[in-house]
Amino acid sequence: MVTFVIELTSERASAGDAVKAVLCTIFFQRMFGSIEPSQGQANGVSYPFVDHAETMAILNERVRDFEVALRDQTRAVLTVQFQDHKVKKATWFAKTQDVSWEEWRVEVQLDPNADTTASLQRALFKVLQTAETQREHIPPITTRDIAPFPYEVLIDA
Repeated sequence: MVTFVIELTSERASAGDAVKAVLCTIFFQRMFGSIEPSQGQANGVSYPFVDHAETMAILNERVRDFEVALRDQTRAVLTVQFQDHKVKKATWFAKTQDVSWEEWRVEVQLDPNADTTASLQRALFKVLQTAETQREHIPPITTRDIAPFPYEVLIDA
């Protein structure tokens, strides 16, 4: 599994929008089906996203969970794991398990004096640069689904 770390410093009031921008950008880069790109705005920064109802509902829910988890904290980590179905063969039965092939750790630090816009721009640029240059570990795509790989978004506050 390959892990990428994205650092984001934000004011508390802007943290949810900034995190959503980073998550949407990661998912935009890892959606492989036929997609129609859309554009969002957070702190005056444009970011790409895929207008896919199921994925956006999950991301919005995880951003709300993140905001709740961060209420009494100044630091949190969101982890996005992309997985692949692997068939593990036993003697008579085949068992399918999900194996992570890529992990994005979004490390968020709250700071009342943060320049959230500049930090968000750096974070989004790093996502784009990493996604474009780090592709050799992506497993073969065997479906035409927009999201061909299962994923999880975890929060550690």
